[in-house]
Amino acid sequence: MRQPSQIWTEIEEAKLREIYPGTKRETLAGLFGSRSVAAICSRAKVLGIRKNRERKIWTAADDAKLSDLYATAHTREVAIILGCTKAAAERRAQKLGLHKDPEFLRKFCRLQPGCTPPNKGKHGQPPPNKGLRRPGYFRGRMRETQFKRGSMPWNTLPLWSFRINTDGYLLLKTGKPGPKPNSGWEFVHKIIWEQAHGPLPSWRIARLWWRDGDRTNCALSNLELVPGGEHMARTTLHNFPEPLKKVIILKGALRRRIRRMEKIANDEKHNGRSQESSLRNDRSA
Repeated sequence: MRQPSQIWTEIEEAKLREIYPGTKRETLAGLFGSRSVAAICSRAKVLGIRKNRERKIWTAADDAKLSDLYATAHTREVAIILGCTKAAAERRAQKLGLHKDPEFLRKFCRLQPGCTPPNKGKHGQPPPNKGLRRPGYFRGRMRETQFKRGSMPWNTLPLWSFRINTDGYLLLKTGKPGPKPNSGWEFVHKIIWEQAHGPLPSWRIARLWWRDGDRTNCALSNLELVPGGEHMARTTLHNFPEPLKKVIILKGALRRRIRRMEKIANDEKHNGRSQESSLRNDRSA
């Protein structure tokens, strides 16, 4: 059951107006007793109270102190000493050309000794630690969940296994590289025919035909090499009954229509994003 909200008193609102602009939200919850951070922020929004967003004005003394501390101290500690945020200290150090000491990085960096520390870098550039190997580095549940050397997926089939692809052809796993998606697999009917009669000609000249129509029956007596013209005559659409021909033609037309509409939708979506990005760039300029 939802508890009723507590009513803010005038004393609490006056206290909130005084300390909210310059106090962290996590600290406010302890100053107002049982009230949550969300409740405090919501009340401040109702009262029109905002946080101080004034940018720090850097003086020569601040720059000198930043130059002395930045190389060998944590940026968060430096920001507390200078009275600014961590991001402001990093931006000022970058503007002044300051860098962390290599010994300090090797001591406190999360990477292994000798690795380049991570940084944001420029957009479009590869990170400085790309391709670096860190043997023995494990974080969280990485050791439990990562792939072990030499491990194979659970559904991996051994060599000389058979499978039937989506078109109904029988394939044998030989490990021979080839075009995807059948790399490592070869057609059984092709292997049997080439072992008996040598390499097959180009598919434009002649193709194999199954006498009984079963593509999984790859016995040599069931295979027949027919010219390309005859193969086309056997598989032509005009061999089917007239109603079935109309259905096949309508199905092809429907597929082409769907692909055309999807292409138009993708082009419009891409053009819309391009226009938004150009408008965004114009506004920023």
